[in-house]
Amino acid sequence: MRSTLPLIALLSACGGTPDGTRRGTDTNAFQPAIDETAGPDRVGSYAHTLPDSPGTVIFLGDSITAGSGVRNDDEDYASLLVQNTSAWPDWDGIDLMSRYPGIEVVDVSKSGSWTGTVLGDQLDRFEAQVALPFEGEVLVIITVGGNDLQSVLLDPAGVEERIEKTVHNWAKIAMYFLDDLRFPDGATILMANVYEPTDGVGQVGSCFYGLNLSSLLPSLHDANTQLRGLAEAGGFSALDMRGTFLGHGFHYSDPANPYYDADDPSLWLANDCIHPNARGHHEIRAMFWRAIAGE
Repeated sequence: MRSTLPLIALLSACGGTPDGTRRGTDTNAFQPAIDETAGPDRVGSYAHTLPDSPGTVIFLGDSITAGSGVRNDDEDYASLLVQNTSAWPDWDGIDLMSRYPGIEVVDVSKSGSWTGTVLGDQLDRFEAQVALPFEGEVLVIITVGGNDLQSVLLDPAGVEERIEKTVHNWAKIAMYFLDDLRFPDGATILMANVYEPTDGVGQVGSCFYGLNLSSLLPSLHDANTQLRGLAEAGGFSALDMRGTFLGHGFHYSDPANPYYDADDPSLWLANDCIHPNARGHHEIRAMFWRAIAGE
């Protein structure tokens, strides 16, 4: 696996303490172990810090955060995370509005975004809405990188270069919010890694023209592992969305699949093979909430 040390050096130069911790945070509070028994596809979530009392939540990223895959505006994971709806009664009162009353929401996510789009467009749109240095603690929620890595379907020979660029951009996004000059009251960053729809098989007849992508799965795992490494060293949280969805892609009903969930054999993806369906958005909300609540 390619070393992430040059990017880690960039992270450590932008405001963290020498050991990678952040001011006013609980460190190492939520670190589920890597699941080595279920195959080489899970990297585990690493939540390095917990929010204290954020006054603002900032959403950035691609179509997953922008709400693609669901019919109604209040069914996407970002909306559910901010304020639960009656569609999920067991989650009544388990949301940001309840935990942090009066929290403000800034959402600059946009469908089709790459990591470079976040850096080149979404941060500009964020700065057009707020004043920097930002007053108050912020919670930053991000899903991005899927469009970057999906691009290698058309150019498999360029996968190493694409991974390197994506990881570099992930680091730059984290650096932006970890900068004490911009966010002197602290920023808690929760960044999800990249999932795929095949439950580790590499092929679904109805997805991606039926192409066998199994040879690219190690590269996906490489990218996700590097993101976790950045988070561990840089002082932010990397959440294993890929591992969360394993067993709930398009092989969800196959008992022979190593990730088959006998207790809940359900599909969490929309028919376009890319976006989460309503259940998937709920599960992404739950994934982020576990990190926020230190569960």
